[in-house]
Amino acid sequence: MNGQEEKSADPGGTGQALMAELVALRTILLNVLFKQANGEGSKDRRVSIREKTIRLDVIRERVQQFVDRGGDLKAPDAVPLGIELIHAFDDLAKGFGQGILKPIKKE
Repeated sequence: MNGQEEKSADPGGTGQALMAELVALRTILLNVLFKQANGEGSKDRRVSIREKTIRLDVIRERVQQFVDRGGDLKAPDAVPLGIELIHAFDDLAKGFGQGILKPIKKE
C-alpha cells in the first residue's frame, strides 16, 4: 500500500500448506485409530489412544498459533515445535506398530 508492498511472514504459503497437510493427516489417522479402538481395544487402550490424540491436537494448536502470530516454520525458533509434533505423531503411530522415527544405528 502507498507504493510499498506488504511483507508476508510466509511468502510461499509454506506454513499454510504444512498446516493443511497436518490437519488432513491427523483426520485420517484419528479415523483409523478410533475405528480400531472401538472394534478391538480395551478401555485402557482407548484411553491411551485418546490421550495421544489430545497431545497431538495440543501441539497442532500450538503450531497454528505460532503461524498465526507470523512465525516462520523454517526459523530456528520453530524447531522445538516441530520436534514435539513429530514425537507426538510417532507416539500415536506406535499404537499401530508403525512408529515413524527409526533408531539411529551406531557403527
